[in-house]
Amino acid sequence: MPICTGELISRAIVNNPDVTRAAPLTDIWTNDFWGTPIGSSSSHGSYRPLCVASFRLNHWTGGLDPKGYHVANVLLHCAVTYLVYAVYRTLMPGRRPAAAAAVFAVHPVHAEAVAGVVGRADLLACLFYLAAFLCYTAHVRHRDRTPDPRRRVVCCDAGCHRRTYRLGSAVRIVFAALGLGTCSSDLDGLPGGVTECCAVREWACLAATVLMAAASMLAKETGLTVLAVCAVYDVLFASKQSPNKVSRVRR
Repeated sequence: MPICTGELISRAIVNNPDVTRAAPLTDIWTNDFWGTPIGSSSSHGSYRPLCVASFRLNHWTGGLDPKGYHVANVLLHCAVTYLVYAVYRTLMPGRRPAAAAAVFAVHPVHAEAVAGVVGRADLLACLFYLAAFLCYTAHVRHRDRTPDPRRRVVCCDAGCHRRTYRLGSAVRIVFAALGLGTCSSDLDGLPGGVTECCAVREWACLAATVLMAAASMLAKETGLTVLAVCAVYDVLFASKQSPNKVSRVRR
């Protein structure tokens, strides 16, 4: 392939001490995408340490040979394509997600991101972006599609509403530490083991969402917008599909 021949000419790689290992590894957290200190007046302000770290790994394994960089980009594009398939299957089950993923894989709009080595930032950001969204959809499934016997009612001593939540022992401790009351009549005699398992999965998926969103942002700044996408999904889609919507009961 022509793109795998020749020499790398991108300043973000060839002249970047964070990539060529002329600078300590820790400098990737304080320098911009081009290897300039982020606080310098000459900095471009592009903070993408995960992308730079991936270039550094490429340099460690193959120096400035362009083949390794392009192969890594192609593999990342394959991984992103699979996540597109997973997202499409989650949002539109039964609508031929494989066809949608195939169109995404070969669409010419992605040529620059895959063929251009510095397009690695877009590929990594998209990978973690889609992973964050999938983690959030899993969080929503555990939160909103749990049978009613696994749900609990929590009331705040100073509040005027009761909301339906799932509570495990850890959540009880948190509420007690915050001085919030719990309705013991609603908590006692219910399957706590099942509740705690569901709560662990729910919050683990939410924590994974935040971690993936942070990774997407550290690959490219726009990755943080996935949190807004998750919020929109929750409001417009998840709340309508949930068979166990959160209910409010006046005291």
